[in-house]
Amino acid sequence: MKVLITATKKKYMLYGATGRQMLEAKGYELLYNESGQKRIPREELEHILPEIDAAIVSNDPWNEELFCKAPKLQVIAKYGVGVDNIDCGKAKEYGIKVLTAKTGNSQAVAELTIALILNVLRRLPMLDAQAKQVGWYRYMGEEFCGKTLGLLGFGDIGQRVAAIAGAFGAEVVAFDPFPNREKAEQLKVDLLQMEEVLRRSDIISIHMPALPETRHIMNRERFSLMKDGAYFVNTARGSLVEEDALCDVLDAGKLGGAALDVFAREPLTGEERVLHTERLITIPHAGAETKEAYGTISRLTAQGVIDVFEGRTPANWVNP
Repeated sequence: MKVLITATKKKYMLYGATGRQMLEAKGYELLYNESGQKRIPREELEHILPEIDAAIVSNDPWNEELFCKAPKLQVIAKYGVGVDNIDCGKAKEYGIKVLTAKTGNSQAVAELTIALILNVLRRLPMLDAQAKQVGWYRYMGEEFCGKTLGLLGFGDIGQRVAAIAGAFGAEVVAFDPFPNREKAEQLKVDLLQMEEVLRRSDIISIHMPALPETRHIMNRERFSLMKDGAYFVNTARGSLVEEDALCDVLDAGKLGGAALDVFAREPLTGEERVLHTERLITIPHAGAETKEAYGTISRLTAQGVIDVFEGRTPANWVNP
């Protein structure tokens, strides 16, 4: 069996040792992205496709154009959580199981969310830049304790964010179309309708999947519902946010600040408006970038591939 790994070879060898060892112990041949680029070049990928039985993929797009060139392909395991880069419906038509490493990076993303909240409240990037220019401007920030944090999405990541926020002394409210009421009660989170969450919260953090119905769910109208001077954080998916609308409300002074880890188009080119908007922190989709998350994800994806090859129903199968 041949398993293609499209994440960069260096990163997988460094942080995916657990999964790699699991696959090698089964005698599978591992094919790597040798290009050094984040995504395997298209011509290289098409050359390999006829040989592979499985693929452990990063954020590179997988669609019917590729599926029809991979007659042996049985399983695609996402080296992460979101599968919006994979056409799951078409994969099913070709008999290809699509798996996700659900929960594998949840703690990493939750911790980064809290870090971004603290950064927008205290404007640490600006203070760092000022200090390095030998400036001594001490911005008057705000404390997280006593704030109301509104979560749009109350799945595994949202729940972890709520738990950490509670330890800071923040009140947490949340919206989710399919809420876990037991978990909300345990974490002392009030479940509300989305509009009420937007109106009540001092900080909004979004944790929803990228679906057709969630595209630009944070748009001009919904930003207008937020409190004057409130803050917004997105560590989920770029398609959830209408970026121009966010930039407009920041430029108008409606919001006190925002932070984005994900964008409509990635990687950023330097021309995007989000990079040139005051009080907007931008980081390069780094939510899952921890050694611990990579170790867990490598194990989950490897086990999923092994289960498919050995005839078992894999965990986190998203297109049954």
